[in-house]
Amino acid sequence: MRKPPPKTSCIKPLMQSHKPFYSRIFTVAKYCIGTVVLAQHHCLLCDEPGTSRLCHYCQKLLLNARHSCQQCALPLEHFALFCGQCLKQTPAFDYVFSPFLYQAPISTLILDYKQKSHDYTGKALSDLFCQSVSRHYRQEHLPQPTFITHVPLHWRNQWRRGFNQSANFSHALSRHMNIAHFSHSRRVKWTMSQKTLSKKERTQSLRGSFLITKPLNGESVVIVDDVMTTGATVNTLATELKKAGAGRVSVWVLARTPNYRFK
Repeated sequence: MRKPPPKTSCIKPLMQSHKPFYSRIFTVAKYCIGTVVLAQHHCLLCDEPGTSRLCHYCQKLLLNARHSCQQCALPLEHFALFCGQCLKQTPAFDYVFSPFLYQAPISTLILDYKQKSHDYTGKALSDLFCQSVSRHYRQEHLPQPTFITHVPLHWRNQWRRGFNQSANFSHALSRHMNIAHFSHSRRVKWTMSQKTLSKKERTQSLRGSFLITKPLNGESVVIVDDVMTTGATVNTLATELKKAGAGRVSVWVLARTPNYRFK
């Protein structure tokens, strides 16, 4: 008994006879689909389409300190382990990591996010922050902290602005680094704007501003903030965390301001 002939498609001979033509169509279609999938964002600075909200070339425009204090990350003109301020009075926090200097263009992006609450800018800064922290901890083989927290806002400032940029950064870092979020820091005292105050005046103004509502048992904690100027705010919060029982307290800030103006 003869076997029935195999089923053939009318399309296959057609494709075989026009193989170069169909090959070109498939190649173009594959390229177009790949371009659409990869080009999900536009760069905040140059508006070029790409895979990230801040392209690789524009990220090279962001400045970082060549030399900095090993404890407070203050930019230094020459290499030294510690700055004069940390040698004179040791801060409550143990270590600060800051990938960038608070200068244009990142200063412009941070202000745009804080003052205008542009969500796209906030996500771009969060992505940049997460990439910088994970790269630094991977390269330096540093142990991850137990908890991550942020500098809380007083309810008046939170209500007026509508969000806390430091909280958004800390939650993004918590997810990216797989670190438990510590949500028991409160700002119980309203303070005036710190922009025009000296470091001494800031420290006095911030006294009694924070309250830790849950005790700690020697766990390491990292404080997240957007910008560090004199360090008075994170130092006050670090003091309260250590009073509550925290062990090592580190600080992650997206940008560090040279604070020669805030002595």
